[in-house]
Amino acid sequence: MDRLLLLVIVGSLFVLSINSQEPENCDNKFEYVYNIIDKLVTLKHENTAQDERIKQLESRLKETQENFVGSTYVRWGRKKCPTGVETVYDGFMAGSWYNYQGNGANFLCLPLDPIWGSYSPADGPSSIHGTDYKIGGAFEDHEAPCAVCWIPRATTLMLPAKNKCHDGWQLEYSGYIVANDQSKFRSEYVCLDEEPQTVGVEKQTSGNGAYLYYVEVRCGSLPCDVYPRGRELTCAVCSK
Repeated sequence: MDRLLLLVIVGSLFVLSINSQEPENCDNKFEYVYNIIDKLVTLKHENTAQDERIKQLESRLKETQENFVGSTYVRWGRKKCPTGVETVYDGFMAGSWYNYQGNGANFLCLPLDPIWGSYSPADGPSSIHGTDYKIGGAFEDHEAPCAVCWIPRATTLMLPAKNKCHDGWQLEYSGYIVANDQSKFRSEYVCLDEEPQTVGVEKQTSGNGAYLYYVEVRCGSLPCDVYPRGRELTCAVCSK
């Protein structure tokens, strides 16, 4: 028997033993005690049912949260997401012309099948272009692709200067930090996949869009013993 219930019974019997007056609406003292115990038992059953209901609601809430948890990231330089990851769409990596002072500083992943609204055929003051590799080798001046990926984890993080994730985080892909030429105008730092692809079209004429260069360290304001001059920065996209 529950300890609290036992204490109530003993206490009730003790009170009745020193009080000769019988309670109103009861035939005797034992009926009075019985009524108290009966109410306590009923209350305990009601509380138990409420606790069970609360547990059921908490369980349903947790299931609902798990079903809706997710996040997206862009895999720059690849046409598809990693194995086992949902590809929302793939497309062209696009940004501002490398030598334009205006436009957006960030890169966009433009889908292969755009849907147009109202438009004018005349050139406007703001524009977007494909993105050229400037990383040497067979990729030089080819256009970069991209893929938008969805994962059933709440958080994604681009980790610079590491190609592995911290403990407790899952690696989505790794590569190298890229950005525009420092002598031109600023662009976003993004993580280019370590095994990049091209969009599959012929090599373009140099200088017709945004540029991607590997980002190298310049130390001094950064500690040279930790970040030696001239080294290309690695990166990792991690999720949790």
